[in-house]
Amino acid sequence: MLKLLPSYVAHLKMNKKSLLAKILGIFTVKADSINEVHVILMENTLRLKNPSNLKYIFDLKGSTVSRAVKGYTLP
Repeated sequence: MLKLLPSYVAHLKMNKKSLLAKILGIFTVKADSINEVHVILMENTLRLKNPSNLKYIFDLKGSTVSRAVKGYTLP
């Protein structure tokens, strides 16, 4: 990531309306009860015509391993 950072920042500066999400921070969370987890905090790029109609946004990215929810099927 550190190698990509200079060109990433340059791109965002030259392309103010870029749809690339801006990375606000990168963190590693450590706890005794779980393995360490790497987290990237990014800007939301969702652009709605009428945001007042918005009720919920869930945008969690990550592994799909063991992420099944009982009673839910994809539309």
